[in-house]
Amino acid sequence: MLFNYNKGRGQNGPKRLLSDYQGILQCDGYSVYDNIGAQPGIVLAGCLVH
Repeated sequence: MLFNYNKGRGQNGPKRLLSDYQGILQCDGYSVYDNIGAQPGIVLAGCLVH
């Protein structure tokens, strides 16, 4: 588990943080994660609460 705070809701923070990541990324349905999930090696797992 990782918690990282960035000002704003843009994709630059998550893209920078996850640039070398490979694996399963559990996140909510915010559209920024669609672009990150398109990176090779990343599989999006949606949140079952939202």
